[in-house]
Amino acid sequence: MQGQTSRFFFRAFCLLLVSIALVGCATVAPVTTQGKPDTALQQKLAALQHWNINGKLAVRSTAASESARIQWQQNGVRFDIHLSGPAGLKATRIHGTPNDVRFEQGEQTLHANSIEELSQQLIGWPLPADKLTWWLRGLPAPDSTPQRTSYAPEGWLAALSQDGWNIHFSEPQQPRSDITLPSRIEATRDDTRITLIIKTWQLD
Repeated sequence: MQGQTSRFFFRAFCLLLVSIALVGCATVAPVTTQGKPDTALQQKLAALQHWNINGKLAVRSTAASESARIQWQQNGVRFDIHLSGPAGLKATRIHGTPNDVRFEQGEQTLHANSIEELSQQLIGWPLPADKLTWWLRGLPAPDSTPQRTSYAPEGWLAALSQDGWNIHFSEPQQPRSDITLPSRIEATRDDTRITLIIKTWQLD
């Protein structure tokens, strides 16, 4: 049971990244853009390197439906992510840097040189983790061309299609007067839907 729990929590965190391993098989479509981005806002979002979020992560598919509370602290390249679920499921912590990652759950501890290596140990997939921090901030990841972008009248990103995922950003909040960040992110691919609800954004 503990092994299944470990795989679930890490799978919930990584499902947003699964498509990266499949990019080579995807068909690149022409880029479609609706609305006009606020370029000044995008530059400020891209420059964010420190944040603390609290919220809930839910994963639904034809095979399962699970949820976990999430706390994510980012300080430059260092990250500290806590996941916890219903009674009976042990709290999980994933922390470190891009080149030094630790997974802790109860008495189980794993160490890896990257999230790619850690995900290979836990779920059998080497998942590059270079997109999630961009999507979290309401930005397209810069390492591949999105197939579709849609911007709200205020200029923040409302929808994105990238690497096989359709992502919708809504319920914007302003932790600072010059920064708009999403409170709700919904990502779908095939029969999988992932919803991240961010209750609080704190910026340093």
